[in-house]
Amino acid sequence: MIDLLIYGHAAFGGLALAAGVLALSTKKGGKIHKLGGRIFYYAMLGSVILALIIASSPSHFNSFLLAIGLFSLYFVLAGKRALRHRGMEFNLSLDRLLAWFIFIIGFTMILLPMLIQREINVLLTIFGLLAIAFGIRDLRLIRDRSQMIKKRMISHVSKILAGYISAITAFFVVNNILPGIW
Repeated sequence: MIDLLIYGHAAFGGLALAAGVLALSTKKGGKIHKLGGRIFYYAMLGSVILALIIASSPSHFNSFLLAIGLFSLYFVLAGKRALRHRGMEFNLSLDRLLAWFIFIIGFTMILLPMLIQREINVLLTIFGLLAIAFGIRDLRLIRDRSQMIKKRMISHVSKILAGYISAITAFFVVNNILPGIW
């Protein structure tokens, strides 16, 4: 069963990485960009959900991949949400929840390796600091809707790119590319 989940995760992940290249390499706002972005979004959701199931299963438990999965999930969800911040009348409850979620995940990424393994995980610390920064930034923007609307495209691009980078990082780590760095 786990093998089937791993194959599904890999298929969704490969599709997400390819669709991300398509979205990144075409005219922003154009038909192909939107199609690539939509495929990227749903493929990432599928890949992340399967990764979270796999990384939390007893036979394949991996705290690093679990953290990267949660990290990626936030960026993909929040990046897509940023596109909806067009007018003053949108519900911010989910945005607030996502901001607190990534803020707490950031601290967890930094502190958990120190508490469990008695060492600092450099990569998780970097990702944790980024997560905390994004959480604080989002919470500040939520307080000022006009700024949130004004910065919606910057927010969309930065979060979707962060999700893409975290997916590439997970791909490198899982496939042992550039050994010794991680």
